[in-house]
Amino acid sequence: MFVATLEPGPPTIKSVQKLAVAPSPVSSKDPALGHKTNQRLVYVQAKGAVTKAYGEEIEPLLVNERGEVTETDIANVVYVLDGQNYTPPAGCGLVCCANSCLGAVNCKSACCLQKISRAWTSST
Repeated sequence: MFVATLEPGPPTIKSVQKLAVAPSPVSSKDPALGHKTNQRLVYVQAKGAVTKAYGEEIEPLLVNERGEVTETDIANVVYVLDGQNYTPPAGCGLVCCANSCLGAVNCKSACCLQKISRAWTSST
């Protein structure tokens, strides 16, 4: 389980949301994941599995078949490495948020689990 700092709106507003990696990966090739649709089965299954394992207050962190972080069941992901904000690109298998968050939080788009894993394990 990991702890993430969420910043809705202005960066001065912060709250903590606990996350756990969903047990089943999403497919980066699934075209439905690249669009906002009512096809939510993958998200419902991820939430159900994480809730069963960790409790209702934990949100699932989805990863693809390559181990790259994509999104949660209800939110986009923005992570900070070496002072730079990043968000996964659409090629990872998600509705891309780079265009909407680039101006808001100065994001770059990058698939990156190896660095995230090191950052998380080094802080625990």
